[in-house]
Amino acid sequence: MEQTNNTKSNVLHYKSEEKLQMHLPETALLLSLDETITLVQKLEENQLKILALKKKLGLAKEQTQASIQKYNELFDLLPLGYLILSRDGEIIEINAFGSQMLGKEHIYLNNRNFRLYITDETKPVFDIFLRNTFCNQTDETCGVTLISAENQPIYVHLSGHVTKNGEQCIVSMVDITERKQSEKKLKLLSRAMEKSPVTVMIADKEGNIRYTNPKFTEITGYTREEVLGQNPRILQSGKQPSEFYNELWETILSGSDWHGEFQNKKKNGDLYWESAVISSIVNDSGAIAYFIAVKEDITIKKQMIADLINAKEKAEESDRLKSAFLANMSHEIRTPMNGILGFTDLLKEPNLSGKAQKDYINIIELCGARMLDTINNIVDISKIESGQMIVAKSETNINEQIESIFSFFTPPIAQKGIHFSFRNSLPENEANIITDHKMIHIILSNLIKNAIKFTEKGSIEIGYSRSITMLNSVLTFYVKDTGVGIPPENTNIIFERFRQGSESNSRNYEGAGLGLSISKAYVEMLGGKIWVESEVKKGSTFLFTIPYNNNSLKSSFCNVSRD
Repeated sequence: MEQTNNTKSNVLHYKSEEKLQMHLPETALLLSLDETITLVQKLEENQLKILALKKKLGLAKEQTQASIQKYNELFDLLPLGYLILSRDGEIIEINAFGSQMLGKEHIYLNNRNFRLYITDETKPVFDIFLRNTFCNQTDETCGVTLISAENQPIYVHLSGHVTKNGEQCIVSMVDITERKQSEKKLKLLSRAMEKSPVTVMIADKEGNIRYTNPKFTEITGYTREEVLGQNPRILQSGKQPSEFYNELWETILSGSDWHGEFQNKKKNGDLYWESAVISSIVNDSGAIAYFIAVKEDITIKKQMIADLINAKEKAEESDRLKSAFLANMSHEIRTPMNGILGFTDLLKEPNLSGKAQKDYINIIELCGARMLDTINNIVDISKIESGQMIVAKSETNINEQIESIFSFFTPPIAQKGIHFSFRNSLPENEANIITDHKMIHIILSNLIKNAIKFTEKGSIEIGYSRSITMLNSVLTFYVKDTGVGIPPENTNIIFERFRQGSESNSRNYEGAGLGLSISKAYVEMLGGKIWVESEVKKGSTFLFTIPYNNNSLKSSFCNVSRD
C-alpha cells in the first residue's frame, strides 16, 4: 500500500515538473522544484484575487454610474436652483430648475459667467458674496436680482459653500420674487396706514389694541405706547348704550363688517364723532385672529350738517317770517294810509260840523303818527343792520326822563282803563348819568307800547333800581304789565327781527315786530342786556340794564377808599 502511494506521488511530481517545464520561462528553471511550485501557487492566488478585484471594480463602476445618474436626476429634480461656479463666477454645472429660473437652456448656460444674468445694481453684491465664499471658506448668503427672459426682475436668495478642493462653489438659488413683492405691498400698505388721513387701529381677538397709526394719536391724544395692550373701551364716551356695543360685537364675530358712528372721548376729555368700519381678520385655519377698525373723524362734518340743517330751518323760518312781515308791513302802511285818505276825503264834505271835523283830524293825526312810527322803526333797524347807528352820550337826568315818558303815555293808557305808575329809586343828586338820552327814550317807549298793546286790564308800571358793587354799578330798568303774557317757547325769539308773539298773517295785534329788536340792539350798544320774565295770562316784566356813570358815585367811592 505504501508503495502504491509513493508511485502515485512520483507520477504527480513528474507531471508537475513536466508542466512547469512547459510553462515557466528559462529563468524559472534556475529555481528549485519546491520554490517553483510555491511561486506558481502564489501566482495562481494573485490571479484569482485580480479576477475578484476586477469584478468588484466592475460592480463599483456600475454603482458609481448609477449614483451619478441618480445624483443628476436629483440635481435636476430639486425644487431649488443649484449652480456649481468657478472662482470667477463661471457656471460649471446648473440644474434644470436653475435653468428654468434664468429662462435659458441647460446646455446654453454651461461655461457662461453667472454675472451675465445679474442686474447691474446687484452685481457688486454678488462679487462680494463670491469673494467671501472662496476667501473665508465659509457658507455665505446674499440677495441679488436676476434678469429673466421676459426682462422681468427675479429676486433670488443665494447660499453658497466651497467644495473640498477649494476651486468650486456650490450655490443654491431660492426664488423670493413673490416674497419681495409681498414685502413691497406690505411696505406700501404700512406706509399708507402710517400716512393715512383716517384712524387705523388693529386689535387681537380678545380686543386688546396691537397697532395704531399716527392719525390715531393726532385725533385721540393717546400715544401708541399708551394704548398698546389696552381695550378700545378707553375711548368710550358713555353716550352709546350697551346694546349698541353688543350689536357691534355680534356683527364682527360673525365675520361681517360693521359700519356705524361713535361719539368717543379724547384723552383730554373732549368728545368727538367718528365714522367707522370694523372687520375681522382670520388666520389660515379660518379662525378670527384680529380686528381692524378704520375710522374717520366726522366731528366737523356733523357740525356742518347740523349747521346746514339749522340754516335750512332758518331759511324756511325766514321765508315764513318774510311772508308774515310783508303782511304786517302791508297792514301797518295801508291801514293808516287808508285812514288818512278816507278821512281826508270826508273833510271835503260841505255840511261837515265842527265836532266831526275835529274828530276826523284827530284820526288822521293818529294814522299819520302810526305810519311815522312804522317808518322810523324801519329806518332805525336799517341803520342798526348797516352799522350806521352811533351812540351819542351826554348827561341825562333819569328821574326827569321817566317822568316825561310817564306823562306822555298816561292819556292813551288811561283811555284803556289801565292803571299806570312809575318808580324812581335815586335821589335827584344821583339821577344824572352819562348815557344816550334818545336811545333810553326809544327803549322805554317801545317797551311801554308793547305793554299797552298786550294789556287789556290791570296795570302797567315803569321804573328802575340801582345795583352797586366795588367793581361796577348798573341801573336796571323795568316795564311791568298784567297783560296776556308770553309762552315760554317764545321768550327767546321775541327780541329777534320781525318776530311777534302772534306771527300769523291774520294778526290779533298791530305792529311791525321791530320794537323789541331795536330795543335789544340799543341796550347792547349801551353796554347792557335785556330779558323778559313772563307768565301766560298773568303778565310780563321786561328788564334791561345799562352802566351807571355818575360823578357823585365816583366821588363817594374815592372818599370811602381814602377813609
